[in-house]
Amino acid sequence: MERESVSTITTKNQTTVPKQVRETLSLEPGDKIRYLIDANGLVHIVKAEPVSNMWQTAYAQEKKYGSFDTAEPNWGADIESEEFD
Repeated sequence: MERESVSTITTKNQTTVPKQVRETLSLEPGDKIRYLIDANGLVHIVKAEPVSNMWQTAYAQEKKYGSFDTAEPNWGADIESEEFD
């Protein structure tokens, strides 16, 4: 059974997500939604999964486990030399 909801686009190109849609997708304030447009031009709205921020993750790991800094490796005496074997 299909259900239909209607909302109005404002002059600022904004709209309110209808309550029926919010409840169906379990949307909460601050959640993101994704618009998927299929080959027939139909638009599907789904709840977007949160994308983790790589830097926030790295900071949290550094805070938990300590610094990830490593000493510079010694590549040998000829690394800055123009002479190679």
